[in-house]
Amino acid sequence: MRKLIAGGLVAATALVGASGALAQQKDEDFVKYRQGAFQTIAWHFGPLAGMAKGDIDFDAELAQRNAERLAQLASMPWEGFEGGPHDAGDGHTHAKEAIWEEMDKFEGGAEKFQQEVDKLAEVAQQGELGPLRQQVGAVGDTCKKCHDNFKED
Repeated sequence: MRKLIAGGLVAATALVGASGALAQQKDEDFVKYRQGAFQTIAWHFGPLAGMAKGDIDFDAELAQRNAERLAQLASMPWEGFEGGPHDAGDGHTHAKEAIWEEMDKFEGGAEKFQQEVDKLAEVAQQGELGPLRQQVGAVGDTCKKCHDNFKED
């Protein structure tokens, strides 16, 4: 029983410490985090888009790997918007105020993105360009809709 209570106290202390660390994050940390997550997503989506457009040769293995990684990454950027809007301090944020004014719409777009990326990972497993091309387009559409509504040029 003492071990259980001691373990609970250790876990509670760690949780309180972690939440305190989150509270100390600065606005620019949120901006850097989400920009980094989006750059990583773009890194893995770029070759898929290139294959879909015919700009680079189709590589089934690369398509599968990148689509799987996108599915893993798709949930990451959104926590970088929590508690915002955030001031990057150097003007390097393109996030519109509309994100926080229309959070339900923004979160709906994030969910749609995750769904389409998950489908992309499934389609990529087929190893065929035709279905991949179509699903890359569906993912790209989710990106465009979000950018049109929530990202400054």
